[in-house]
Amino acid sequence: TRSPVLVVDDKALKVAKKEETANVKYLTQKMIALNNIFELLDLREVGGGIMFLRMVLLVKGKMLIGKVLNLCVELLQATLSDVSSGNAQESDAFMRQFTKEMQNLQLISAGTDTAFSSVENKIVSIVAAVMVNLDVLSHESRKAEFGESCPDDVSREIFWVPMSNAILALESLDRMGAIISAFNTAHDINHSGAVSKEMEAYKSLVGGVSSKFGSFLLCSVLTRAFSISTSSAAKKTENIIAAASWKAVYARFCGAITDALEDIFAKAEDVGRMWELAALLDALTEKDLQARLRGTLKRLLDENKVPPPPMPQ
Repeated sequence: TRSPVLVVDDKALKVAKKEETANVKYLTQKMIALNNIFELLDLREVGGGIMFLRMVLLVKGKMLIGKVLNLCVELLQATLSDVSSGNAQESDAFMRQFTKEMQNLQLISAGTDTAFSSVENKIVSIVAAVMVNLDVLSHESRKAEFGESCPDDVSREIFWVPMSNAILALESLDRMGAIISAFNTAHDINHSGAVSKEMEAYKSLVGGVSSKFGSFLLCSVLTRAFSISTSSAAKKTENIIAAASWKAVYARFCGAITDALEDIFAKAEDVGRMWELAALLDALTEKDLQARLRGTLKRLLDENKVPPPPMPQ
């Protein structure tokens, strides 16, 4: 932990400076480890390569990726802790020192990335790759066809919960938009938010969203997006620009999910989670699309094609 901000004697100032330097070195070693492991995942392209898919289909692979995500969260929290403590000048100095150390080691691009954004990018790359392969990766009962099956409780603990925690640590709608965009692209969702029900991509969409872990992950993404969009920081200029980009990507996603609701509910492994997803869609959706979503849900309820939402506990 760092020394208190209100330091009045030279000796204490020297101790505080020494501890700050030590903290930068500690975080630097963590970043080196993160970069070395991340290289193994082969995530240079959206969706990852065959190496990532083969790895995540194995129990030990899921465990490794979960630990990578835990390390990302640890680095983000440690960085935020140092940035948020002390006065603004001290916080900026810490970030500059840490970022410069990363640039000197060529762990991040000079002039474009910060240490914080570099870690966020890694989280987005991993989650986006899972979104691309959501149908395959979210059904543990089907894993034996491709790799190793894993008990649901184990898979949740070592893989899905660390991923959810990493999503909830992201700080920008740009990041959330990149994740949803990967889902849209992988499932051939066009600019009007439509996907042909005859296409294999539609079956994959329904399979991924209706699964227990798929709906859990999507709820994490939408929960974080809602939190960011309603925070005080949302009024900053850069966040207003990010929000405009997010809305375009999200509208396509919401339109496709709305059209597929009947099939998704018919295959839902967790009906309560599906209603949570529907509530988040409603909260994030603007007027016209919201009316379409609500109209679809009302029709399906009236026709007894979806179960009613669970009573609040």
